[in-house]
Amino acid sequence: MRGVLSLPLWLASLMTLAGVLVFTQARADEKDDLLAKIAATGPLPCDQQAVELVNLQFDKMEADLLLAGIGKSYALGDTWVAGNTFYDQARTIMAAALDEDQFKNGAFFSYTPTVLISKGLSGLSVDDLRYLEQFFSKPEGKLYWEENMDGTICAAWLKKFGQAPYPPLDGATAERWQKTTAGFKGAQERFVKRFNALPKATQAAYYDGKDKIGPSVQQAPLKLINERNHELGQRLNNVLSSKMDQLQPIIDGFKAAKG
Repeated sequence: MRGVLSLPLWLASLMTLAGVLVFTQARADEKDDLLAKIAATGPLPCDQQAVELVNLQFDKMEADLLLAGIGKSYALGDTWVAGNTFYDQARTIMAAALDEDQFKNGAFFSYTPTVLISKGLSGLSVDDLRYLEQFFSKPEGKLYWEENMDGTICAAWLKKFGQAPYPPLDGATAERWQKTTAGFKGAQERFVKRFNALPKATQAAYYDGKDKIGPSVQQAPLKLINERNHELGQRLNNVLSSKMDQLQPIIDGFKAAKG
């Protein structure tokens, strides 16, 4: 009778590790697939408006953030602000340089509702995402999608990014913001009416799904920005460095005028 052939310990361990890696990758692929499916559940007209505002507001802040860094580095004081002739000259140069960089290398900020939803839910487990995929296919999930995902979350984004410390809105942007926010009039009453029309079990399931989602999607824009700090910082600093020969005389002129 032949003896049982045993594998060397190192080979057995390697095969076990390979199995774990394959399983882990499969779970990661499933998670990405679930996130994509959930984010594509339905239309998000309000969120689309809000995310365009988020992109615009972040974009408008870039030049001022870079000039604020210059002000700190050169100890220019609290008069190095918009409205000062030297500051405004520097801002014009930086704004043009940033526009040129984005034309060549793509937008600094080009988020979409699906990107933010995927980011907001990315911390959930595969099992939780499976649950949410089913949740959004049911009446309770449809209510959440329309009244929360494209309702209260959208309203929170519009409110947060439409006021200080973010730049003031103007022109067509301000008009669009006002029109979109006006659409929330009566939203609470509409939600209550729809919610009360649901069976008790469906109402309970609504809260189960809402609790699982939590505040993560609402917090997604700033979470993404924080994660991209290093990448964005490098790119913005490269733009700044390329214009320092034009900015230096302006800085010197500001300091001389200040005395």
